[in-house]
Amino acid sequence: MAKRKTTKTKAKKQVQCSKCATPAVWIKTVRGKWMLCEIEGIVTEGGETICTPDGRILRNAEPGNYGNVPHWQNCKYGNNYRKGGEYGDD
Repeated sequence: MAKRKTTKTKAKKQVQCSKCATPAVWIKTVRGKWMLCEIEGIVTEGGETICTPDGRILRNAEPGNYGNVPHWQNCKYGNNYRKGGEYGDD
């Protein structure tokens, strides 16, 4: 499991997940889209998907990168938010 870091990400909007009510943050990506992420950032151990403080999405991130984990990875309703899911776009 990746280490948790107490430093928070810049440019965020703190909210609650509309499905599971867990506190989360919206982070603006470099493409201008908003991604719902976990509040606490992590330092990756390798292989995680994260959103970096500057809005880059790193899939299978190498060890030592810092960022926030997308909330859908931990939300019990996460599959519903992906494309093609019950609440996603097709």
